Amino acid sequence: MLELTELKKRALETLESDFESLKMGVDESLDVYAGKISEVALQASNLGHTMNDKKLVRKLLNSVPEKFIQIVPAIEQFVDLGVMPFQEAVGRLKAFEERTKKKNKEVDMHDRLLFTKEEGKEKVKEQKWEHCGHESSKQGNKECCRVKYEKTWKNKLGNQAQQDKDHIKCFKCNERGHFRHECPNWKRREETNLIRDEDDEPTLL
Repeated sequence: MLELTELKKRALETLESDFESLKMGVDESLDVYAGKISEVALQASNLGHTMNDKKLVRKLLNSVPEKFIQIVPAIEQFVDLGVMPFQEAVGRLKAFEERTKKKNKEVDMHDRLLFTKEEGKEKVKEQKWEHCGHESSKQGNKECCRVKYEKTWKNKLGNQAQQDKDHIKCFKCNERGHFRHECPNWKRREETNLIRDEDDEPTLL
């Protein structure tokens, strides 16, 4: 009888050591970890020792990972841990975990949508500068394509401006296609007259 009592005592000491060393892993399921605590309590009960809910709740709250850091202080502050059932503590932690997962999914989905939208804009920009005809464009040189694109539009605008001036008549040479200040004939006359004036100047001896 004495030997049996001593064996139980040693077994209880081992269980107590195992209980104190329990700690929930970062990726471990809350149900699995709560099951480990309940299993130790059951084994202790079979040896004639009762681990009350207060001890189990305190162990649970003190050994969960950092992701529960917001809910644990709230439970400790607003709930009487002395009368709180162990399964209720587990349920509160699970409810918090589910809300956190749902919120993270919503944030992740929002980030994905933003990324997809920005990626679509970049693809439109890339398509805009593609196929300029230069060898460098085939190698991904967007600057080459951009310059080509701008030159094309400048040429189009220049041609349009010239077409708009086709009906303009110069007041200096009476020819069409330019304004008086743009008159090439008049500029040539001014240059010719300037050269003549220089030739006609008397030479100082």
